[in-house]
Amino acid sequence: MLSDKEIGERKSKFESLFIPEPNTGCHIWVGAAFSTPAGYYGTFRWNGKNEKIHRLVWFFVYGYFPQLLDHKCRVTLCGEIRHLEEVTNRVNILRGMGPSAINARKTHCARDHELLGPNLYSFQRLGRKPERQCKKCKLIGQNARRGKPSVMRL
Repeated sequence: MLSDKEIGERKSKFESLFIPEPNTGCHIWVGAAFSTPAGYYGTFRWNGKNEKIHRLVWFFVYGYFPQLLDHKCRVTLCGEIRHLEEVTNRVNILRGMGPSAINARKTHCARDHELLGPNLYSFQRLGRKPERQCKKCKLIGQNARRGKPSVMRL
């Protein structure tokens, strides 16, 4: 366990490794970082463990380590507390740029049909996640496979 003096010294060192970015308000980490598919994340040795810098910032302000934080600014090296929000895993994924998030935000299919109400077909295959499909496009595909003309009844 660190003494109060050591904690103060480590915290000063930690704070010195941020550079304010005037255009976005982000505080960019210039210390050690590691790469992930989502981007680079800053890391800092604290209490014998490498911690992600945004988690340490949260700890210094609120006194606890959160389960999950989202960078509202989308800059993974940002340590500005106002840019961080404690969220659930689902919210974090849906705010991101992965395939699940992109598909969840879609309001229209590839043929520009609305994915709402009577035109929305929701289903779940055994052992898989729920899926959405445009009923008009599903009908077009079924008719094409059966050799029928595409008649729109929706």
